[in-house]
Amino acid sequence: MRLFEKLISALCSEAYGREASEYFLRRKETDPGWVPSVRVYNILLNGWFRARKFKHAEMLWEEMKKENVRPCVVTYGTLVEVYCRMGRVEKALEMIGEMTKEGIEPNTIVYNPIIDALAKAGRFKEALGMMERFHVLQIGPNLSTYNSLVKGFCKAGDLE
Repeated sequence: MRLFEKLISALCSEAYGREASEYFLRRKETDPGWVPSVRVYNILLNGWFRARKFKHAEMLWEEMKKENVRPCVVTYGTLVEVYCRMGRVEKALEMIGEMTKEGIEPNTIVYNPIIDALAKAGRFKEALGMMERFHVLQIGPNLSTYNSLVKGFCKAGDLE
């Protein structure tokens, strides 16, 4: 990892997302030839997510698209989680569609926040439908997937 990425990562991991963004913007302004990598964007997206600044993450995503930086599975996974935390499951599902259209296959980690949000909302049929996609995609559920479903069923009082 390059020095700049390490700086941004360290700031974000210590909840200094605003400062990390300031360094990012300053670097863009002072070094016009510098093109931020998808990794830098992912670090910042995750930093905003951890700071619960979901709108900032959304704005950064728009900037990333404007700058023609191609997202990866980590980028989409972060955004899916952001949208689920915002209560915007439909937008998270759109991200899955966009991801697939871009030729990036979602994995269990990308699907888990959606399954969790659907289960918390009592939308069990849809949550289980998401799990059915796992077979087609040749991926498997993990402990987090099952925990989300169990917690959702318990919350709904549906223990059978």
